[in-house]
Amino acid sequence: MTLPRIPAHTSHHPDRYIDVKTGLGYSVCQDAGAEDPRQRIGDEHAALFTYRGPRGDADAVPDNVAAQAFDRYWQKTNDEDKALNLTRRYLALFHPEKKIAVTISTIRGPSQGDWREVFVAVSDGYGKPENHVEEFSMWAFGDVWIVIPDGKAGISGIYAEDAEAALTYFRENFEDDTPLDTESSNALIPLTTGGPYRVSWSIDGEEDFSPAQVAAWQQNFRRGAHQPNPDEACVFTVLDQTTGRSVDIDLSDARFAHLFR
Repeated sequence: MTLPRIPAHTSHHPDRYIDVKTGLGYSVCQDAGAEDPRQRIGDEHAALFTYRGPRGDADAVPDNVAAQAFDRYWQKTNDEDKALNLTRRYLALFHPEKKIAVTISTIRGPSQGDWREVFVAVSDGYGKPENHVEEFSMWAFGDVWIVIPDGKAGISGIYAEDAEAALTYFRENFEDDTPLDTESSNALIPLTTGGPYRVSWSIDGEEDFSPAQVAAWQQNFRRGAHQPNPDEACVFTVLDQTTGRSVDIDLSDARFAHLFR
């Protein structure tokens, strides 16, 4: 019913969420196979490349008139601001009909060494440069997700800041359901918030569980150590002592049976 959090980006286990109103569970994990967003539009219309990284690394220059002009000036000046201004001047003088917007930006990931300085050029009608930068940054640093509801088809390629945001987007756009209410104890709650947890039940009393102990508790339950009497009510109350949020789950409700298979 409650498990220690195992973030998708550090193991093969997905984040798990449960809707206590319906009993429906969701698995959320990073979309490791997400397509590079730069492949969706031809380089002549939208081009983005890394011109400097933490180890001096750089991408191949795309086949784009603005990108090639910037790289040429960057190699000559070693000054990105000057190279950007010269690129804009070049485009205004020699390719005014193309109406290309250009900019440079630094994208950063969770670690100190996770950064890239990128150049982006976007033709009129293909979005804003900053939007292309944001999308590429999320893809580069793993903020693309797969959401799979139990027993149903899932959706991949969801761009979101974290697993819960991806789940919220999924529910709002792909389900006929109410949006996630993160303030309500009846909302979708993580099954793996990190604890420690206090788990109480109507038959055997109450115990405190550390995150590491919760998995063992669930295994004991599955083996019958805490098997409920079918003639008695068996309501489990799970309290996350870190957040203060709790939820009651009645095991007599068939919607929650899958939690203890």
